[in-house]
Amino acid sequence: MNFQMIETEALHLPREDRVRLVEKLLNSLGKTSTSLDSEWLNEAKHRAEDIDAGRVSLIEGNKVLEKARKKLK
Repeated sequence: MNFQMIETEALHLPREDRVRLVEKLLNSLGKTSTSLDSEWLNEAKHRAEDIDAGRVSLIEGNKVLEKARKKLK
């Protein structure tokens, strides 16, 4: 199988299976995974600071999903 075939098949998996697959792939990268975790944590901290400081405005989740669904139609 090539990458495109694997990707197509993986995207058709149920959500829980996709999550498990992502976790296994990230774990297979070894130290890189830890580095990614650290980067995500830093990003989350920066975003929380922006929210607390009022530098960004928040959008309700249901509005984001509604907009995304419209774009997918």
